[in-house]
Amino acid sequence: MEEGARAEELQVQRCRARLDRLAAASAGDDAEWEDIRLKRILVDYMLRMSYYDTATKLAETSGIQV
Repeated sequence: MEEGARAEELQVQRCRARLDRLAAASAGDDAEWEDIRLKRILVDYMLRMSYYDTATKLAETSGIQV
């Protein structure tokens, strides 16, 4: 039973983290979030089109991971 309680507590923590993220996103960080999302989409596209060096440079300068 103790293992079940730990699993439940872990799920509660995950839900709280998700809710905190959603609350932060609705608090006015939309422009920054959209900018990061756009850069991730561009990096993904560049990787798919074999522009590996350019994708890596954009990811590094934007602070996102490839």
